[in-house]
Amino acid sequence: MRIDRLDLRAYGAFTDKTLDLSAGAAGLHLIYGDNEAGKSTSLRAIIAWLFGIPARSPDDYLHPHAQMRVGGKLRLADGRSLDFVRRKGNKDTLLHPDTLTALDDALLLPFLPASMNEELFKKFHGLDHERLEAGGKALLSQAGDLGQVLFSAATGIASSRLILENLENNAAELFKPIGTKPKVNQAIADFKKAKTRVKELSLSVDAWKDLNKQRDSIEASIQAVDAAIQQASKEKSRLDRLNRVKGALGQRRDVLQRLQDLQEVLLLPEDFEGQYHAARDKLQQASEAQAKAAAKLTRLQQEVALLRVRDELLENEAEIIALYKELGAVDKTIIDKPRQDGQRRLLRNEADNLLKEIRPDLKLEQAAALRPLLNNKKWLAELVKRHSMLGQKREVAEAKRRAASDKYQQAQQALAQQPALTLDLSELKASIAIVSKAGNLEQRYATAQQRAKQEYLACEQALARLGKFSGGLEALLTLALPASATLDAFEKQFHAIADDLRDYARQQKDLEAEQRFAEQELLALALSEVPTLTELDTARVARQQDWLLIKQHYLDPLSTAADVALPAHYEQQVEAADHLADKLRLAADQVVKRADLEARRHSLHTRREALIAASTTLQDTRQALQQEWTALWIPLGIQVGTPAEMKEWGQKADVLLSKLQSALAQQADAVSLAQECSRLQVVLATQIAAFAPTLNVQGLTLEALLEVCTQHLQQQEAVLESQRQWQRDAGEAENLMHQAAEALKTLEAEQAVWREEWGQALADLHLTVDAHPERVTAIFEQWEAFFSKFDKSEETSRRIYGMDKVLKDFAEKVFAFADRIGVQRDGHEAATLAEKFHQDLNNAREARASLAKLKDTEKDLAEALQDATLTINAANQALEDLRTIASVASHADLAAAGEASRHKRALQQQVEKLEDELGRNGDGLSITTLEQEAAASDIDAIDAALHAVTMQLSELGKQRDTLLAQRQTVHDAIQAKDGNAAAANAAEEAEQHLTSVATGAEQYLRFACAALILKQRIEDYRKKHQTPVLLRAGELFAKLTLGAYASLRDEVVDGKPILLGVRPNNAEVWVERMSEGTRAQLYLSLRLATLEQQHSPHSEPMPLVVDDILIGFDDKRTRVGLEVLADVAQQTQVLLFTHHRRVLDLAATLYMPAGIFTHELA
Repeated sequence: MRIDRLDLRAYGAFTDKTLDLSAGAAGLHLIYGDNEAGKSTSLRAIIAWLFGIPARSPDDYLHPHAQMRVGGKLRLADGRSLDFVRRKGNKDTLLHPDTLTALDDALLLPFLPASMNEELFKKFHGLDHERLEAGGKALLSQAGDLGQVLFSAATGIASSRLILENLENNAAELFKPIGTKPKVNQAIADFKKAKTRVKELSLSVDAWKDLNKQRDSIEASIQAVDAAIQQASKEKSRLDRLNRVKGALGQRRDVLQRLQDLQEVLLLPEDFEGQYHAARDKLQQASEAQAKAAAKLTRLQQEVALLRVRDELLENEAEIIALYKELGAVDKTIIDKPRQDGQRRLLRNEADNLLKEIRPDLKLEQAAALRPLLNNKKWLAELVKRHSMLGQKREVAEAKRRAASDKYQQAQQALAQQPALTLDLSELKASIAIVSKAGNLEQRYATAQQRAKQEYLACEQALARLGKFSGGLEALLTLALPASATLDAFEKQFHAIADDLRDYARQQKDLEAEQRFAEQELLALALSEVPTLTELDTARVARQQDWLLIKQHYLDPLSTAADVALPAHYEQQVEAADHLADKLRLAADQVVKRADLEARRHSLHTRREALIAASTTLQDTRQALQQEWTALWIPLGIQVGTPAEMKEWGQKADVLLSKLQSALAQQADAVSLAQECSRLQVVLATQIAAFAPTLNVQGLTLEALLEVCTQHLQQQEAVLESQRQWQRDAGEAENLMHQAAEALKTLEAEQAVWREEWGQALADLHLTVDAHPERVTAIFEQWEAFFSKFDKSEETSRRIYGMDKVLKDFAEKVFAFADRIGVQRDGHEAATLAEKFHQDLNNAREARASLAKLKDTEKDLAEALQDATLTINAANQALEDLRTIASVASHADLAAAGEASRHKRALQQQVEKLEDELGRNGDGLSITTLEQEAAASDIDAIDAALHAVTMQLSELGKQRDTLLAQRQTVHDAIQAKDGNAAAANAAEEAEQHLTSVATGAEQYLRFACAALILKQRIEDYRKKHQTPVLLRAGELFAKLTLGAYASLRDEVVDGKPILLGVRPNNAEVWVERMSEGTRAQLYLSLRLATLEQQHSPHSEPMPLVVDDILIGFDDKRTRVGLEVLADVAQQTQVLLFTHHRRVLDLAATLYMPAGIFTHELA
């Protein structure tokens, strides 16, 4: 499966953003985005599109939940595709991209199996910088354990070791075969203890009666002690209360006595003293204010009497101000009139002089009739401008005509001197194009030849490192190696035989141990003198023989000789047989056990012999298989190793053969490039012979021949281009000459029209037609200057007349006003009188303003004086009211009365405070009761009595605690031996512990089985994929480390396979001794190699989504990392997200078969 397109319709900060990922068969796609450009958002969008938008998505800050949409197109390897849109929701989240109707979720099953969820997709098909670093750290924690390393790389789990340790630790926390602290062990021990208590819990009737009688006695003693404690507590409470209130009672009695002394004092209002002080201060302040206001009023009245206001001026204020305003203009007229008169005479003289220069035959008064000439100014200016423009155009046209003529003659001369071209350049161009299109063949040939040598040398070195084969590369190339299935079959047979031999050895060891145990048991029984059935049978046979002898003697006395000792011996035999029978009967169990042990020993011996025989047969089979295995390799001239070694050797040999074929292909390419280079050299040499037959081209390289042809072609094309340029120049010059001639004809016609208009314009100026425009312009400017000065002199004359009228009118107004108000002129000028009138008016206005201000102040002082009088009266009335309240004879006694009242009120408040304190500390008793209680007690002896009661209570408490402990002891004894309840509790507790055992055992089995299954899966995966994954990962690791490591190797240490890095000098490096960055590169190599291994031809590839894993790489390692990812991208689509522009720059310099495609999120 691959992603052809990702549509960020409304997701995060994106709106209608599309990423086209369909380029290439699979390909490496670089998706670039600056910081905050949405790289992380687009990564989350892919997961949300495939598996659903989360309920609490962090990407809803621009588009609301209901409007979030992300879509795209998926395509399978067989060409089937699915185009859909994902919305946020709980159901029907798959939508048609055009109609937005709901689609069936089952449509996704061919693309995403039901077993694939979001978490698995991230682990198996996703990789970011954090997980890359975690994988490197996991390699360190796994100490190079090959099985765990490969399994972690395959599943994408950072550390399978941690998972395995967690499972084992969880199982150990539940149960250990030898332990007491684990939960199951503890539950078993608690269960046994509970069962023991059930048996022990029982009690007799007499003992139960004695315990109950003892408990009743203790209860009676406790009640007596409780009564004594209650009585003593009452006494202690009374003494404590007296101790608390004795001080307050004394203080209350003292304060009441002092209040009795103040019985005659009148209790005044609380603010009496404040009112008194306020009235007294107000009276004092008002009296001072009254005195000050009276003094100010007297001074003000004196100032008013001295002021003089001229009403005749104030009544004519507007007229005086108008005269004063006109005074400014009059003064300016008086000053300006002489200057204006001089200016008038100067202007008139200058105008007269100008007229004499222009028209000496005219007077000033006659010249006014020529003023209409000024209307021709614009016309004359236009004619002068046209004259200048026509002259310039004529000069330009003449210059163009001369330049065009010169250029035409130069082009004709150059064309006459150009050499003739006799060689057709088309064939030469075609030959150069063919060689150029072929590229730098010599460099490519040298590179191919060098690469072929290097690869062949690398193959020879790899063959030397491969070992076990003494032949050369050509022999290895034709070598018929055993098939992989044959090697797998031998490996399975060897493993099966080895497993069976180990199983036989284990069984034999177990049988020997059981046999030794049986021998020890039999020896112990023999030491205990337990008879056997055989011994009993022997004794009975001996007894029977003696009996037969005795019987024969009595039946046939003559035939046998009498033996005196025979009866006694017979009795001994009977006694011995009976004794053995009795011992056998008493030790019947031991006899049976001994018989069983003997039978078991025999059985074990038989089974051991059978195992030895089977093991010998199996060893013979292994030897025969080894001979067959050796015979498989000896004809090939290869040293024989174990099947695993030879399988790995075969895979390495396959890789070497692939590289050898590549080297041979490079050699073939080099030969082909050499032939092509020679052919093209002949083509170029033929062309050179055509234009330079004397040039010796023997020994020249293809590049040199191409340079000779190119230079000749450039020279010939330059000559041809020069001829074409001169021809174009001649044609252009001829056109310019024709255009210049036409322009001159047009100018002649325009100048004739201008001369006609020019004569008409000069007719009124008394000038001839041949007058130069500049002279005409100067004369016209003199006429303008004349009329300007003449007009200005006339304007000045009119202004002087107006000045005279202004002065006359102003004098008449001023003199008439002076006569009207009765002011004597005394020979003063009108301007002087107007100035004096204005100054007197200002003085009168100031006097009027001062008088009004003084009147206002006088009014304010009168009001202040009245207010002070009212305040004094109010203060006196307030003091009189206070004197009435206090019942004193004078105002002076008010202060003493207020102080006495305040003292009495303070004593009353103190009494209230003491009574509140007595209420809080008197335990709810009234003050009278407290006084009576205090009077009836010895206050000085309270402390001693309180100490005695406290000691009594302490002693009684100790007695009560002792009795309570005794009662609890008896109660515990009764409860401990009270059969039914205690036994039931113990039984219930046993059931609870048994339930805990069952639950813990179930959990223990889960964890133990999970750990065992995980170990087996890890080991199975290692056996199946170790060789191909390590070979491919070693190649990728060598590339990513820039040759610092050559490959990877596995070694067995303490019975466990360990992963090692191999330097180019064949030095081995443990994983924990690698740097952090190198471990990350190792994890990446293993991850990619595993990914390639998982993509079989029959399985559907899934895209690999990578997020900034090259962030810690320098430029060289980044370039190599891109090459490695592009190599992986030949089988599966790789999406590399990055925010480093440098990654795109380096990718642009690469050419990979899978293709590298860049996309930008901005």
